[in-house]
Amino acid sequence: DPGEAAQPPMLPAQTISVPALIRARTLGAAYQLYSERRLGSLEPGKQADLVVLDRNVLKVPVAQIDKTRVLETLFEGRPVAGSLMTAPAH
Repeated sequence: DPGEAAQPPMLPAQTISVPALIRARTLGAAYQLYSERRLGSLEPGKQADLVVLDRNVLKVPVAQIDKTRVLETLFEGRPVAGSLMTAPAH
């Protein structure tokens, strides 16, 4: 349970770091779909699907990651949820 920092992991030998988890869920997932050339990382020419979070999950204690909230969601580079949806175009 992410909110229970005092609890040791059930299988400590099978834990991974937060950066490794993010890579597995982004570029690793794209690789499994044979789509790493167009998905999985933010690079020129790739599909820009991303979220903006209210905190840097690489810098907060692991026990606080579950408190993270999504502020914006972009799909193919366009806002689909969050305040950018209602922001006036400049």
